[in-house]
Amino acid sequence: MGCAGSKANYIPEANGDEKAYKERYVEDRVLGQGEFGVVKLVHDSEIPGEPLASKELKKGMQFKDNTLYTPMKPEILQQELQILRTLNGEHFNLKLSGVFESSSSIFMITEFCEGGEMMDYVAKTYSEGIRTEDASRIGFQVLDAIDHCVKHGIMHRDLKSENIMFREATPGSELRIIDYGSGSIDTAPSAGSEPVVHKTMAGTAFYIAPEVFLQNYTFKADVWSIGVVMYVLVAGYPADDLQKAYNRLHKSKRDLKTLPNMPQDLPDSYYEMLEDLLTYKQKKRKTAAEVKECEFIKFHQELEEEQKKSKGSSILSGRMSSLKRTSSIVISGSNDRHEAYLGFRKFEMAVTTLLATLLSPEEYMALLKAVEKKLEGPAVPDMAAITEEEEESEDTDDEEEKSKVVEEEKSKNRASIAIAEKKKLNVMMVNELKGVLSDLGHTEAIEKIETLKNADLYDTFSYHIKMLRQFSGGLGNGKQQNETNGTGAADNGGGRVARMTRTMSVMIPKRSAQSKSFLDDSNHSTSSAGSFGSAKPGKMKKMMSFKM
Repeated sequence: MGCAGSKANYIPEANGDEKAYKERYVEDRVLGQGEFGVVKLVHDSEIPGEPLASKELKKGMQFKDNTLYTPMKPEILQQELQILRTLNGEHFNLKLSGVFESSSSIFMITEFCEGGEMMDYVAKTYSEGIRTEDASRIGFQVLDAIDHCVKHGIMHRDLKSENIMFREATPGSELRIIDYGSGSIDTAPSAGSEPVVHKTMAGTAFYIAPEVFLQNYTFKADVWSIGVVMYVLVAGYPADDLQKAYNRLHKSKRDLKTLPNMPQDLPDSYYEMLEDLLTYKQKKRKTAAEVKECEFIKFHQELEEEQKKSKGSSILSGRMSSLKRTSSIVISGSNDRHEAYLGFRKFEMAVTTLLATLLSPEEYMALLKAVEKKLEGPAVPDMAAITEEEEESEDTDDEEEKSKVVEEEKSKNRASIAIAEKKKLNVMMVNELKGVLSDLGHTEAIEKIETLKNADLYDTFSYHIKMLRQFSGGLGNGKQQNETNGTGAADNGGGRVARMTRTMSVMIPKRSAQSKSFLDDSNHSTSSAGSFGSAKPGKMKKMMSFKM
């Protein structure tokens, strides 16, 4: 690996240079590897205690594995560091312990989150499923973290399950909010002041608030994202019905109990909390501080107090709390749903790897263009105009014929809306992807996809197109795409710092036995939101980076 020249200092407030870093920290094993450098477990020789994570970020152009990587933008790194320092590792936000800088590298020292991302943590730690008090505790900690952000004029803008990590791999572990690369920082609000309005597109499509798509939003957009996180926590990420879930969330009037895969045994207090978080109009949506006071979020604290009074008596399991409506129960199927999605996530990664391995660069780019063309469609129509058109039809002489025409137009417009919403999510069903491959004559790729583990179960699951874009280096149709969110926002390099905590590289020789081994292996840890950098298909070796 080489660096295309050293760079001037990015961080004026660095704690020292590379020599100072190596004198203080003892490096342990490699935790992960990404496009900009390596993440290692380290031990502080000055303050012995829990291990930390050290992220070495390379400055300047990087040439690695026959691939040239663009440099990180210093202003993005500087803002993320400013946010982390402002939050000071308090209220469940990731703690930054130090920053060291040399002419070619930056070393960031943060807390080490052994428990992993939310879905992995829940699947591995709660084999029988999470309990209501666990969901309550997680909800409280996320809300408390974002409330702390609001008090300091900070918006996260990319809250999702992948950006919630757990300190320990044990039940009841504290969580940490990570990845402020898409964040913003304004002057801390004063009492009675109007919230700052933001216009920049940011975030991950499924978790984004409606007003963000309109590019006119405030700090309450983060509250919406917490609502989606709390849905995913109990129901799993709905890859098998993603479009339906998204469409239902983005209706101003909907019954949240009918969201896909929603457990049937959740208390009414959970749905009241979810309504508060997912209130469609941002002005009516509660703040994180207000939702912290709701019954479901306070339940875990209430239960702990009851247990202390009863000296931990087991008779409390299943007993109603003094809040009356919320009881301690295992949320049915919660573990199974997370396991199911994690299985699909591995399949999704394997499909991307397979396509990058089998197709030449030209074929790969042709595939990406064909996929994007399939997602293209007319703009979302004016529904008010549709209604007016229907009402005007009542004045015609030929009511039956006009009604037929109106229904046809409404049907076309529904299809247009469906295409537009699919473009927002940047997904297509696996069987649609196979259809595009068939149109391009890639029968071998289809055959190999169908040999992957559980492939027959995933035909109607949503494949994230951003995976193809990221592995192509974002070339696609010539439009710059956001590396992590697939929303069409410009890629500013944000979030790469924190994502490195959970990245690792897999080298895949083209059409090799090792490639087949990876595709068949169900034990690799992967993520739908993995960071792929600028690696191109068709190289002598393939480099894919994805979350641990």
